[in-house]
Amino acid sequence: MNLLKKITLKGFKSIQSMELELHPLNILIGANGAGKSNLVSFFKMLNEMMAGRFQQYISISGRASSILHFGLKITPQIEARLEFEVENGVDTYSIRLFHAANDTLVFAEETLSFLQTGYTSPKLNSLEVGHLETKIPKAAEGKIVTAQMLKFLLNHCRVYHFHDTSGTSAMRQSCYVGDTRWLMPDAGNLAALLLKFRRENYLVYQKIVKTIRLIAPFFKDFVLEPDASQRVLLNWETKDSDRVFGPISFRMELYAQFV
Repeated sequence: MNLLKKITLKGFKSIQSMELELHPLNILIGANGAGKSNLVSFFKMLNEMMAGRFQQYISISGRASSILHFGLKITPQIEARLEFEVENGVDTYSIRLFHAANDTLVFAEETLSFLQTGYTSPKLNSLEVGHLETKIPKAAEGKIVTAQMLKFLLNHCRVYHFHDTSGTSAMRQSCYVGDTRWLMPDAGNLAALLLKFRRENYLVYQKIVKTIRLIAPFFKDFVLEPDASQRVLLNWETKDSDRVFGPISFRMELYAQFV
């Protein structure tokens, strides 16, 4: 299994310096301003970077000064290192983003490495410096194997931030059961995807249910019943009741458990 095992981050927004070991399931708990949302937003930046929209991300985020920890005078650069455990070793992606003219960020360093199991020295590939967008796609096209693998891994570091649970949020509405190509960022098709897993890959579905029970022991199962027009809602039920709850109830019940 390909798994992000460790992330090191310095100088990004409220995160001065952080080194975090990761597991298949991770729960971030902390006070307001501790950096939870900013860690998530770093992965959003990676998404935009891999899509070739890094400079656009900087612009809409308030320019580089808003991304650097306490601004340019305190922090002139951002450093990040991501270590992925792969089948035959460890792939690592390292970047150093430096402040440049027009209040933007450029790649002062972009390095790819692969440490094969049983070896002590990694294979390094240092990409160009001074560029505005990542050079991983170009290196992957050049048949650099480490670049091809890291392109795949970084493209799969997806952000799904379901913070909107209002009455008009997408996750509270019904969705078409066939809308299962990928998970929408707003969870608008989560019910359809869960129904697909239950029908076609029950082991994966059961793993999802068991994972939810780790943080919500009262949770029994989802109630995914398509209507006549083949639309389904994200309903659920508890272990000690036959009552069916809607998606907003699930969020509120979880909140009640942790307050």
